[in-house]
Amino acid sequence: MGDFNGQIGECRSGEEYIIGRYGNGNRSKNGQHLVNFGLENKLSILNSFFKKKNNKKWTWTSPNGLFKNEIDYIMTNKSKVFKDLSVLHNFNFNSDHKMIRATLRASHTKKSRRLQTGLTPYVDIKNNLEIMNNLKEFLERREQKEYNKAIETTYCYFVNTLKTVARKVSTNNKSTLPTETIILLKERKLFLQGNKDKGTRKEIAEISKNINKNIRKDRKQKRANTFQYHIKKTGGVKKAFKELESKKNWMPNIKDRQGRNFNKAFDSLEHHYIWESLEQQGVHKKYIRILKNIYGKSTAQIKLEKLGEEFPIERGVRQGDPISPKIFSAVLELIFRKLDWDNFGLNVNGDKLSHLRFADDLILFSECPMILERMLQQLADESANAGLTMNITKTKVMSNSSQKNAIAVNNQELEYVSEYVYLGQLVSPTESMQKEIERRIANTWKKFWSLSAVMKNKEMPMAEKRKVFNVCILPCLVYGCQTWALTEKQQNKLNICQNGIERSVLGVRRRDKIELKKIKGETKFGKVQSICRKLKWRWTGHMMREKKEKWTRIITEWYPRENKRIRGRQPKRWEDDLKQVAGPGWLRTAKDKSKWKSLEEAFVERQAVKRRDKPNAEICFSIS
Repeated sequence: MGDFNGQIGECRSGEEYIIGRYGNGNRSKNGQHLVNFGLENKLSILNSFFKKKNNKKWTWTSPNGLFKNEIDYIMTNKSKVFKDLSVLHNFNFNSDHKMIRATLRASHTKKSRRLQTGLTPYVDIKNNLEIMNNLKEFLERREQKEYNKAIETTYCYFVNTLKTVARKVSTNNKSTLPTETIILLKERKLFLQGNKDKGTRKEIAEISKNINKNIRKDRKQKRANTFQYHIKKTGGVKKAFKELESKKNWMPNIKDRQGRNFNKAFDSLEHHYIWESLEQQGVHKKYIRILKNIYGKSTAQIKLEKLGEEFPIERGVRQGDPISPKIFSAVLELIFRKLDWDNFGLNVNGDKLSHLRFADDLILFSECPMILERMLQQLADESANAGLTMNITKTKVMSNSSQKNAIAVNNQELEYVSEYVYLGQLVSPTESMQKEIERRIANTWKKFWSLSAVMKNKEMPMAEKRKVFNVCILPCLVYGCQTWALTEKQQNKLNICQNGIERSVLGVRRRDKIELKKIKGETKFGKVQSICRKLKWRWTGHMMREKKEKWTRIITEWYPRENKRIRGRQPKRWEDDLKQVAGPGWLRTAKDKSKWKSLEEAFVERQAVKRRDKPNAEICFSIS
């Protein structure tokens, strides 16, 4: 706790476990340093977790009394043990700061560890003769006429039979406790059977303490061995977490916190629209007929107290079926073919860019709000014919104009936003690159702390930690780096994030003043800056050599002639660092694969390159 002389502002994406819902003011430079400190050490800022009026939050007042800010905070790694935080304005002492007080809970509710029951035991079917014989016996009891039923019925019967047999087979679970712990358990059992005088009770307490200590140690070692095994085998930790998690029966929720139903797009597609879309896109009639036979005979039953009658399913596609995403894409394609948007959108070298789509995530472009509203309404009407409904709550409008005209769909007004996360990247008319870098860093620290069982384990070899960092953590930090236009300041932020992770892995603090070169020599993690530049360089080459006409290449080669850049210092362009190495003619160079590949190392290491492939040689320098 103390005077940190900074304002943290409101919570941003990825900072949910550091900053609560009640942040105040605008974030300052020192406030950003404080947030970074919290991310690096997994500390929550308590002031932002409790709702207070604005006139009750300020902790400092300026000498002239005109400005009041919240710059004093309490940080903790266990925010749930506090029930309140308040600012004390009544204390009269010689300071321009106010005292803050956090209130602890009197008692902490202990979570009971219930015995898991009702679970099917896990047995090795392949190498278990007993279960194989029992399964054969159960299947032979089935009447021959039942084999003529639908495949789904046969499959369900087989699964239920397998579960029944598995319950009857003894799993013969062997104790995984070490010998030392088993000896202590037997010793305690003997003490419990005798007279329990004062000395005996003291001896039992000491033995119980050693038993708990050994069990914790054994459990920790088992977790470490499990992580190490799966990291070596797969390079990740997903299967390790799955193996270590406590198995339980559960029922998934069908509503979110706002009470809205999760109606997936696959559940509402009209069948007649599916067949029309497949015919329009040249799918052979034989395949359409097969799909009609599959979906025409689909039925469902509702189970409450008893199983209801079967009824036909006349809309939607099968969840988990490999063909379902293809069918959905075909339906979307037909919807957009029926929309007359040839004259709508942005003018790009004479072509109109009206929309971009990835599955059911769409972006519509327009230079006029009235035309955009018309496009949205047409899309909503045509989608309704296919059985799809636009989610108005998730549909947002973004504009680079100061004037915000109201836009409505089905008489429901859409919300204007200054930023939006689309396909994992933040899009904003102003400072989008800065916001995205801060968001990437916050998400990376969140990912790091979720893997603390591996990265903070002193018993885990550095080779395994290195593999987890390169496979699980680094991709989170550099996601989407192919489209970045980084400044020196933003590159330094990424480097600082990686340096903090490496210090945390080794248990080194800044005040230890250990050279960064020594830390990196021990961890040997991949360099985030080099990886970003390598991915960007390679993706650029693939994009420019792509034979199909795609909007990525069209936009890259597009130079708008209608407008001019504003006066003053210009924001960095995406192609600026490419020009530093490949020269002004980088568009032509990128189409030559061998020449482009030969310049990759120079681009990654930011070296100066002298081009000798032309009579008029050009020297391109990079900023170091």
